[in-house]
Amino acid sequence: PISKFATLLNEVPTKLARVLAAVRDNKQANA
Repeated sequence: PISKFATLLNEVPTKLARVLAAVRDNKQANA
């Protein structure tokens, strides 16, 4: 329950950061 929610909160920003980094890399590669 709560611990699961905390884990989710910890994982989501990490995934988001990874996606954002990938998008930024793609934009830099295309520029």
